[in-house]
Amino acid sequence: MTKITVPSDNPIKGYTKPTPEQVALVNENKVLEELCLRQIDRISLTNSVRNPAVDPRWLALARTGIQQSFMDLNRAVFQSQRIEGDLDALPLIAFLASDPDVETKNGR
Repeated sequence: MTKITVPSDNPIKGYTKPTPEQVALVNENKVLEELCLRQIDRISLTNSVRNPAVDPRWLALARTGIQQSFMDLNRAVFQSQRIEGDLDALPLIAFLASDPDVETKNGR
């Protein structure tokens, strides 16, 4: 059985410890994301008072799209990887395997 290894300096499986440059870049991205979301908030507030023609469904889609895009961008910066090894050793897999209503790929 292969053991899943996690770098001792990063407890999140599939990620390596971010460099200072990566952290700075993602922090810049978070500021840009917040500016975009605040613009959506501003439009949403003015929609009810001055501009009833703004469609709230599209505002919601815009918010979701911005959040998804920045999440994708930050994931690209941190370059997460798939984890390797035997997943059966993980507590979650053992829990799922013990539940008769949940099937895993192995049919358990």
